[in-house]
Amino acid sequence: MNNDIIVIFFYVIPVIMVAATIWAFDLQELLSKAKRADRIKAIQEDARWIAKKIHNTLMRLPEFLKKAAPYMLRFLKSLLHLTGCLFRLAVWLVQWLIRNLKRFFQETEDRQFQIPQELLLTIEENDKLANALEGKPYESIFFENIDCRRPFAVWYEASAAGLVHQYQETEPEERNRIIELRIKKFMAEKRKVQAYIRIIAATPTKLYFAVTYSLYGWNRLLQIYPPIEDAGQQAPPPALEEAIPEKDGAGKKDSGGEDDWL
Repeated sequence: MNNDIIVIFFYVIPVIMVAATIWAFDLQELLSKAKRADRIKAIQEDARWIAKKIHNTLMRLPEFLKKAAPYMLRFLKSLLHLTGCLFRLAVWLVQWLIRNLKRFFQETEDRQFQIPQELLLTIEENDKLANALEGKPYESIFFENIDCRRPFAVWYEASAAGLVHQYQETEPEERNRIIELRIKKFMAEKRKVQAYIRIIAATPTKLYFAVTYSLYGWNRLLQIYPPIEDAGQQAPPPALEEAIPEKDGAGKKDSGGEDDWL
């Protein structure tokens, strides 16, 4: 059975194809001696007609190209412009995709180091934090806004009437150091954990800082707000234990304990 199929495929089908071609082009007349000469003559005339058409077309081609050249150039310019637009769009899409992927992965990583709810200060404790800065160094200070815009830190924005008299001549670097120490000391007393404080802006009437409780959060704050080399910024704090045992007296208000936080 298989051999019959092979014979049909390799012998019968080509014969049918040749017969169909002869019938389609009326080539069966070539098989007759009486009509063979007339058929050959007709084929030659058809060939000469086709050659003449091709020759005329080739002769008119330069004139056609000359007339069509401005339109072809305009088309090519439009095509190049469209290609440039598509290329710029592709570059923008790739950059947009990379930017959003980086943002997505960064936000995912940030959520892994989210500040636990038990470490966040209550409204009353935030008021007490403002009171801790009252007189050292600010006068009539209060928080205008407390924002958890990103999960790894809390941002505080405060306003004040000004600096108390004894701190008005203090250098900004020393004043920032005092603010850091008082905030760290307050956090240690309230939550018994080490807080990392990033002073973003500190003027006589405005204070803007961020609080985090992990080295990851501290490094992210430095990434967002890089230290200014000529502003006397301090190096990142050493890696200490997250929890501060109560028996070590972390909440004591001695000056030596404040220096240990830096």
